[in-house]
Amino acid sequence: MKRIISIILGMSMVLALAGCSKKEETTKKKSKKTKVTTEESETEDPETDPTDTEETDPTTSETSDTSDTTDTTPSDTSTPAVPGASTIEHTLEDLGFYNLPTDRAYAVAYTDGSITTMTGVSEYFDDYYFDLTGYDALENALDGIYGGVAVENDDAYDKAREKFIEDMKDGQYHLTVSRECRTLLFRADSAVTSFLLTTTTSDDEPFEPATYNLRSSNGETIGFNDVITDREAFCDFVDSYLVKAPEVNKLLSDEISDILTNIRAGKDIDFTLGFDGIFLFIEQDLYFKVPVHMLADCVNMEFFNNTPEYYTLVSDATNVIEWDVDDDNVPDKLKLEVTYDEYDAFETMTLWFNNESAKVPDDVLSELPGGVDDFYYMHASTGDFVIVNFYDEFGPGYYCFKIDGQQVSYSCAKDGHFGGFPYNPECFTFCVWTDVFGTGDFYGDFYLDATGQALLDESFVYKSFYGVNNTAVTKVDVEAVKVDISASGDQLEDVETFTLPAGTVLQYVFLDPYESRIVFSTIEENEEDEIFLKLPLDYEDLPEETVIKIGGMAQTELFDGLHFAG
Repeated sequence: MKRIISIILGMSMVLALAGCSKKEETTKKKSKKTKVTTEESETEDPETDPTDTEETDPTTSETSDTSDTTDTTPSDTSTPAVPGASTIEHTLEDLGFYNLPTDRAYAVAYTDGSITTMTGVSEYFDDYYFDLTGYDALENALDGIYGGVAVENDDAYDKAREKFIEDMKDGQYHLTVSRECRTLLFRADSAVTSFLLTTTTSDDEPFEPATYNLRSSNGETIGFNDVITDREAFCDFVDSYLVKAPEVNKLLSDEISDILTNIRAGKDIDFTLGFDGIFLFIEQDLYFKVPVHMLADCVNMEFFNNTPEYYTLVSDATNVIEWDVDDDNVPDKLKLEVTYDEYDAFETMTLWFNNESAKVPDDVLSELPGGVDDFYYMHASTGDFVIVNFYDEFGPGYYCFKIDGQQVSYSCAKDGHFGGFPYNPECFTFCVWTDVFGTGDFYGDFYLDATGQALLDESFVYKSFYGVNNTAVTKVDVEAVKVDISASGDQLEDVETFTLPAGTVLQYVFLDPYESRIVFSTIEENEEDEIFLKLPLDYEDLPEETVIKIGGMAQTELFDGLHFAG
């Protein structure tokens, strides 16, 4: 059954992806192995908010032009000709990557008399495919990478599941066992496919992150020495540009210095490729960008300065992006300046576009302690946007600026965060907070509208948790509808109405926001006995709260094992 879930949900994501990228549906490449799935985070969506009905709707602010041309220009915002810079082109094709992840779980409810929790065994791993034909060698390379991941993860899960069931029958309490393999994509175009693959387990088994950089034309590996032609000159630049930069904190400077030592020593380096720079990894979730526009003498520019029609760039550690934004063959400079008050809350946030600037309005800027992660320049079909990713005590969000010609203005704000690197601004994963079926993130396939708002595309909505974390047990009987899901993944067919008995363990599969229904899978000892079913989702607005209803009753009346923040 979980294998069937994988194919079905994967196909639903494929169709959503096709809709988001505004392409006609194409036949998807299939691998030689069967998939298992619940889906990940690297997708897209036009808006009908994941939960068009409740607090998960991201907060937006009115568009307002706050261009500021009276402030003095910050230091070093001039845009001299860049030494060694090459002409920027936009001739690449996006490969149309989509994910058919495996999400398997076996779970049971455990209670200590007062609190019920779910415990069990989980596995999750991403598995990527792409739309374009004519890249057989790349497809084979990806099959080799993900095929090995699938075999290893499936084997570990099957053994852990069998032991868990035996232990539970013997009356032993068992901690949850999980294994998760995630992919972070940086590029997936007709020239380069570049990604990071990480594995984490519940017992903290050590796994080194693995970076992959492939020539899309032939699937061959791109090595560090293929990109960096002079290690010493490259390290000298990074040392002067990043290590000694006042914007880079001491801890990060020291970590960058350690990497430079390894590069000078000729050691292998974990890296991925962007359109305008190379990403070097300090650890699996911490990396920094080295911009290459000044490094034609020590970097092979074959891999850079060419993009698909729509693309995303990310700032470096000095909060700068240098790029020909308006395609006039003159480099432009985007620089973010943030000041904080004595309580570490934002005081001002200013984006400079060459000598023009705009600020986030004071009445919009968060007054809580927080910080900025980085910012994106996103060239989309709806316009040019700078997205500043921030966080405060209430969670993550972003502020958006819009570039129009030589002008920049503040545009909007949104609660939530990107799921992975949004290398394709036409189709990316975005996550918003929800309390539906427990606290966590809803995510789906998003795109940017003309103001820079991330809007949900015509896709189902998933939860960022996986496996056991997406399960609960029914406390009472409830009327449900058994469903079949079409092979294409975009249609639900009602089979029969039946009474779902109390004590049934369910796994969240997806939410259909257009029909206000949640699709679940039952969890059985024999996976072949599992079925799909749907329950209606509704909300009741009370004076002091909104009650989330599943199956016609408050979700806390229907389920045990749900967990909520706070």
